[in-house]
Amino acid sequence: MEEISKRRVRNLRAVAARYEQQGELATALGWTASYLSQLIGPSPSRPITEKTARAIERTLKLRAGLLDGEGPPPEVRDAVSADLLDNVMVAVDTAISLAGWKPSEEKYRHLVSHLYKAAVKRGDVKVDRDEVDTLLRLIR
Repeated sequence: MEEISKRRVRNLRAVAARYEQQGELATALGWTASYLSQLIGPSPSRPITEKTARAIERTLKLRAGLLDGEGPPPEVRDAVSADLLDNVMVAVDTAISLAGWKPSEEKYRHLVSHLYKAAVKRGDVKVDRDEVDTLLRLIR
């Protein structure tokens, strides 16, 4: 599997983790659970193409390029964990989408920054879903 395909699968799985059940994400996308499983199941049998990735981002109102794992510029990427930053951005974008909210760029940066620092402090590469939801409620 190409690197971009792996990133798209990883990032869409992170988006799916924000839903109680994978079927809820499939419904939100207008797909069957079976089709979604073919994209992000344990052994994906279909690639997430450029067209599909952009359609997912549009439908879920996620930042364009999010599924590709596009992160900060190279000079910044070296100073931070790109994987952790991608995980944080996916978690924030998904929570915002589910809440139906469009924060200002400043609030978005604050959310991402706080969650990134909290994960680094915990020594974790995962994002605490409860913390994301709590911060979202507070910052709104």
